[in-house]
Amino acid sequence: TPSLFKPRASASAVRQMAFCAHHRSWLAKPRPPLVARRSLSAAVAKPRLPFEGVRVLEKANLLSGRLTGLLFADQGAEVLVIDPKEGGSVDSYLNRNKIAVRASDVEPSSADIILVDGADASLARLPHQVLMRTVAALPGDERFGHLPDDVDEDYLSALTGFFTDMDMMGWLDRPVTYTPLQLCSIYAGVIGANACAAALLDRLRCGQGREIHASRIAGGLSAIGALCLKQRGL
Repeated sequence: TPSLFKPRASASAVRQMAFCAHHRSWLAKPRPPLVARRSLSAAVAKPRLPFEGVRVLEKANLLSGRLTGLLFADQGAEVLVIDPKEGGSVDSYLNRNKIAVRASDVEPSSADIILVDGADASLARLPHQVLMRTVAALPGDERFGHLPDDVDEDYLSALTGFFTDMDMMGWLDRPVTYTPLQLCSIYAGVIGANACAAALLDRLRCGQGREIHASRIAGGLSAIGALCLKQRGL
């Protein structure tokens, strides 16, 4: 005979049944259309680039200063190029996102950052401004301070060891004797951009700008130095 009594469900089974019932009722509810859900993400404002609102005045013909300007332009800064040169050394890549202006159309005091070559004194730095000079060697360098700021890139590459010492770790099958890349100027431009960004941040603390010297020799040495490191036990 069938039993008149059904076995009692355990407490855990009761909680499981309640959980399933709750989710069945949730799944039965109408869901908002896909378009409505997408509109929520579309309503989110586009994030600002890091240097929006920063004005950079570029009066630089050397690669380092122009590359520094490009890095700021790509990150939202307003980069104004004063009387840009025309010729083979000027290309659309380095002028990307920049605005060409005449010197008479811009007020230098409105700039946060000024980029110049070497000892160019045509734009005086005000106390709140960051001025970056592209130089061959740092001021006071007794050994290489005599070099002109626009010294040939091949000379700097030979001086810092890019031509002969890149094979010192045995990574390459043959010695490197020449590279067409302007590595000293490229590294100086990247390091200079970092220094300018740090100076802007420091200005928030002290209210004062800085004068920065982006040394092409120092830039090259910072790059070649990593190739001189020896690692053991790997």
